[in-house]
Amino acid sequence: MTEQVKIPARNLPMVEQSIEKLNKRAEKYGLSERLTLKEISRDWEQVEAALTGGRVGSVEMLVLTVEGDCPTISGYRCLATLEVIEGDLFIHPMTSADVPHRHRNPATGRDCEHCNYERKRNETYVLERLGDTIQVGSSCLEDFTGDSKAKLFMKWASIMAAIRKVLVKAEKLSPNDTVFTPNDTELVGPDLAHYLACCVAEAEVGGFEAKGKGYGRCTADRAWDNMWDNDFTSVEHRLKAAQIIAYVRNDLGEKDENKLSDYEHNLVAACRHDWVNPKLRYFVASSISAFMRAHEETPSYDPGFIGVKGTKERLIVEVVGSFVFRGRTTVIKMIDIATKRAVVYFSNRKDQMKVGGQYVLTAQINKHDRFRGVDTTTITKVEEVTEYGDLK
Repeated sequence: MTEQVKIPARNLPMVEQSIEKLNKRAEKYGLSERLTLKEISRDWEQVEAALTGGRVGSVEMLVLTVEGDCPTISGYRCLATLEVIEGDLFIHPMTSADVPHRHRNPATGRDCEHCNYERKRNETYVLERLGDTIQVGSSCLEDFTGDSKAKLFMKWASIMAAIRKVLVKAEKLSPNDTVFTPNDTELVGPDLAHYLACCVAEAEVGGFEAKGKGYGRCTADRAWDNMWDNDFTSVEHRLKAAQIIAYVRNDLGEKDENKLSDYEHNLVAACRHDWVNPKLRYFVASSISAFMRAHEETPSYDPGFIGVKGTKERLIVEVVGSFVFRGRTTVIKMIDIATKRAVVYFSNRKDQMKVGGQYVLTAQINKHDRFRGVDTTTITKVEEVTEYGDLK
């Protein structure tokens, strides 16, 4: 089998990884057959990017061939496997040849034309030799063909069906594909305000995750996957995104270049246009953290720590800030009212303390550390949390 496809260049890694996995599966099965991939040509094609304001641009496309031996057994080649799901018949082709219409009837999709027994089969195989086709159930393959390697045939057939599914998926041109304007090769992509609003929504649900810093996929990638869902963001998310863009373009963008850090310079460049360059989406998403840091009101802490490590203390605190860390823990920043010293609590509690609230609590002193130049006492095992106002 030689399958030729044309795919967006960004989908090439997906195809390569799929072929690598399927070849490893073939090796595990004890099969000698392997899939091979060859790039035939690479060119730019003009398209209209509907989700980028209708701009006309071009996408880099590749023509590839994927080669692999067509599943054969005793002179028969496998055209497809048939599967009946909820009364509908689905064809999983192994070759580019269409399955004859007589094999497309859902009522007979589970039939085996070798044994003719009525059975609720999971799948059947359409075999072809010299132009004639026959539909055979998996348990009858060895008996029909007289070949003891029928099980290996079925395993290779499953691999061939899997790679065809991958190629069909890879051919589709997604709104996520990198699109260039034809005149100045300037990158065009999804709307900046919409994408950033999706980042804000993601950060609200699972906390902000920088690329390579969290346990799962980062905020930028999760938002990228969900931004085509029109119901994903709210008015509040879009307003916050507008505030962040204004901060980057005005507060940072109008600063003296010599006073910008390298990160701030890159952030301004990433948010300069009204669309998102896919390669720069991680900078765009990080603008959420930059905005929060810039607008965070840092109280004036007194130096020093509270208590002795390992002991329990009764504290009266005011919550001055909180954020979700790594999607599972809320970091609560506090100031001890009596000593004006910094306190932090990594909480998994559902009844979180609110920013601006004052509380009486009992906690164990976990450690003393300096964070961004501030002496900070970290507490754990927080108990008996009561609003301070209730005790006055």
